[in-house]
Amino acid sequence: MSGAGFRPVTPEGLNSVPLFDPNKDNARVWLDTVERHSSAFRWSEADRLTVACCRLTGGALVWKEGSGRSLCTWDAFEHAFLERYAPRKDELYAELAACRQGPSQSAREYADQYRHLLAQLGIDGNRDPVHMYRFVEGLHPWLYEFVYMFRPTNLEAAIT
Repeated sequence: MSGAGFRPVTPEGLNSVPLFDPNKDNARVWLDTVERHSSAFRWSEADRLTVACCRLTGGALVWKEGSGRSLCTWDAFEHAFLERYAPRKDELYAELAACRQGPSQSAREYADQYRHLLAQLGIDGNRDPVHMYRFVEGLHPWLYEFVYMFRPTNLEAAIT
């Protein structure tokens, strides 16, 4: 299906979208990837849906086949997919509130984990200083003191 301005899906385009494994992959990140590729390859909404469905594996493929005609638009698919595979926002907020640097976790790994949670919630951590303070408070005590000594003004400054 290639209307005005849209291009047909090519094998290269199809294979550029990673497979979705519900046991390993983040549903929101995967959907964002599908949308970015759809935009870059200029696919129609119907083609985007077809590609997404072709890239499901395991339990996600079984889920899609069991959903039948109810997922015949991109919006319906996206809503049902997130409902089934993405953590609820309240769970993500609770995880963010409890996020702390683990005993054997590097500062970089902790920063990546914290940023990932913010991204899943659609939060720009640099817009509100509360996210910088929460990040710094989650650091190991000696690192917290070191970072706080430099008086960072935003999340990026605290991380770097």
